[in-house]
Amino acid sequence: MTSMADDLPFRNAPAKYKSKVWAHFGFAKHNHKTVICAHCMAELKYVGGTTNMSTHLSRHHKITEIGSKSGMPET
Repeated sequence: MTSMADDLPFRNAPAKYKSKVWAHFGFAKHNHKTVICAHCMAELKYVGGTTNMSTHLSRHHKITEIGSKSGMPET
């Protein structure tokens, strides 16, 4: 029996990644420089920051209340 996580095209980000944006994205299983949106399965380039992901959530999903898990807004 396979788990639901095995069916997803992405894997969760490591726990050390603190931005809340990671609740909406995971790393592509085939490429560690690509992230996948959990809402629409769009692939975005990942180069070490979460700006592209936050912008995608804002533009395509109208999700704008995203900051770090510590409550401080991201810059």
